[in-house]
Amino acid sequence: MSANIRILCVSFFSAWRSRCSSAAGRRGRCICATIRRRASSRQSPRRPSRYPIRAATTLNKTRHDVAFAYRNGTLCAEQVSLEDIARRFGTPCYVYSRAAIEGAYGEFAQALHGRDAMLCYSVKANSNLAVLALLARLGAGFDIVSGGELARVLAAGGDPRKILFSGVGKTTDEIRLALEKNIYCINLESAAELERVAAVARELGRRAPVAFRVNPDVDARTHPYISTGLRENKFGVAHRDAERLYAKAAAMPALEVIGIGCHIGSQLVDPAPLAAAVERLAALAGRIEAAGIRLRHLDLGGGIGIRYRDETPR
Repeated sequence: MSANIRILCVSFFSAWRSRCSSAAGRRGRCICATIRRRASSRQSPRRPSRYPIRAATTLNKTRHDVAFAYRNGTLCAEQVSLEDIARRFGTPCYVYSRAAIEGAYGEFAQALHGRDAMLCYSVKANSNLAVLALLARLGAGFDIVSGGELARVLAAGGDPRKILFSGVGKTTDEIRLALEKNIYCINLESAAELERVAAVARELGRRAPVAFRVNPDVDARTHPYISTGLRENKFGVAHRDAERLYAKAAAMPALEVIGIGCHIGSQLVDPAPLAAAVERLAALAGRIEAAGIRLRHLDLGGGIGIRYRDETPR
């Protein structure tokens, strides 16, 4: 495998949240609380940093258990009383800590500092515009699974050159929109999707940047309902078919093959399965490059585990 291949890390890192609830069936509000400046979905976000990993290393490292804590018997988001927020905005109301989001992003960014890497936020984890705008200002990339998520990321100031379009069942209109917006890459989930993306690209008279999501057949050791990397799971192309599909894609003038990716599941509390998947993916990438197909990136997706009950993430 080429020594200068780029690493893309897709994460569900939590936008730490507290919910002020009531029995009333009123429409919920979302605000992003901060002791420095209130974030709003109406703000015009600044352009993302050109050097997101370097810029993120000095971010606030506030932990979620500090961002939401009791102060003199009152639960607060950072130093803002949730009771005051409930009185001002009504309930139900979802409150997010800007400092905790920055801290979570900063932990990932620090681990990748000095490497040719792009850290992407999985929009399906939380598509609130204020949260997306904050992450865009930090320089994050975004992993999307629909045209609606693409529209939200762009509205929040996300850089289309840092957007990966993943997920099964992409429609022709969604593929067309992604290509018209010049996103970074479309992750192909099947041979049928390969043909669909190529057809749309030919219609638009351009080359579509693509990568395959490869199923590495690795047990994520997580709940079976959120495991996506075993042979019997429906996501991605089979490991045994990947080299043939890459050769086919590379021969299609409407496609530009730029990477390879995998996603083995969510709530990964043990890094060993992810490491095993990376080893299989890297070996496969080496064989693909040996066949004359240059890859720019490895897309390493998965949900790093958190503590819901008695889990001990490592």
